[in-house]
Amino acid sequence: MDKDLSIFGDILKVFEDREHARNAAGPLMMMFGLILLLLTRTSSGPLQNAILVFAGVLIVGGMIVTYVAVVRRSTVSIARLPSAADDLGLAVEQLSRNYEWIRSQTMYTFYLSTIFMALGILVILFGSVRVILGLAESTDALTIVAGVISEFISGSALLLYRSGSQRLDEISQKLHQTWRILVAYRLAKELPEPDQKDAILPLIIALAGTLVETPSLEPATSKEYGSLLEKIEFDYQDPPTKHSWRIVDCPDKTRVSLRFFDDGFVGRALEIEATVRYAMDCTVSPSVELGSVVEFVTKLETGGSVVYARLSVQSSDSSRSKAVWFNFPVGKGQPWPHGDGSSEWSFPVTPTHLGGNWLQFRVDLNEAVRQTYGKDGWRFEKLRGFRLRGNLSLAYISVFEAGQ
Repeated sequence: MDKDLSIFGDILKVFEDREHARNAAGPLMMMFGLILLLLTRTSSGPLQNAILVFAGVLIVGGMIVTYVAVVRRSTVSIARLPSAADDLGLAVEQLSRNYEWIRSQTMYTFYLSTIFMALGILVILFGSVRVILGLAESTDALTIVAGVISEFISGSALLLYRSGSQRLDEISQKLHQTWRILVAYRLAKELPEPDQKDAILPLIIALAGTLVETPSLEPATSKEYGSLLEKIEFDYQDPPTKHSWRIVDCPDKTRVSLRFFDDGFVGRALEIEATVRYAMDCTVSPSVELGSVVEFVTKLETGGSVVYARLSVQSSDSSRSKAVWFNFPVGKGQPWPHGDGSSEWSFPVTPTHLGGNWLQFRVDLNEAVRQTYGKDGWRFEKLRGFRLRGNLSLAYISVFEAGQ
């Protein structure tokens, strides 16, 4: 609605702009030609014949002028883009030119439609008034045909206007999206060097088209997951070591810094910075032990940053059970064992990239066991807990029952 009002406002300024006045010349010539034709067609004589010829010239000339105006607008030259390093800025510039070109075409078709709509109504009303005033016995065929043709042209122009409006909306959205990325990129380049990586990576993903919209942080469907058994979040005020977490395998716990922070993408999260080797473990409650699907959102800062899952596997005859570990590096391919593979495996996962350099991991522990410990006859028994190592940030860990 606002766009239509804006275009109509431009039309009202038609006589204030020379270009608009030239565009209006064709339809106005046809309008005056038809009026002269209808006024003089019932009379005869040299003057009337001259007026009829002049009316015909106006109508034909108006058609030619209108055609030339449309062709001239459709052949607006777009400057060849120079080679430059600022490709994103050039993309915005090109989209802006396309937007202005299509906006001009859309405005002109709307303007043309209103002119011919008014012209058709005037022709039909003119014929009716002549009958009412007794200047003619009935509305003649020429008046009816002229009015119908004018309204047909008006309707055709409205269809073109509708098509142009849709294209205008598409280009406007693309222009706005690209402009936002450009502004965000320029702002990111002004950040301190350590913060630029986290800020620029999501922009690169967005430009590559892999991040059309920010994926939801909620689990997908019940077909992928069963019921949510527990979601470990960091919404408490005191340190996580006051809850279910504990620091182990660390010679100096004072060199492990735990900090809560609020993030615009994932909400409240935990950041761990350590200058010494450590492990931070969490044991799940008995009601969560049967969960076999794990989802967690993390930001890995260094190559040694890893999230582990600790679980129990059971022999095929259920006579034996042992505790084992999984760690989940980013990647594809086959899992690999640590040592003889009897107690730890690396199970690579391709995470979902979220905003702000966050990664969302989803792991089916039954499948992970099948591809690793299952080769020696073991099967998943229960989940025991989780372990964190290295400098990383963690938003949450969710445990689900197996999906259907």
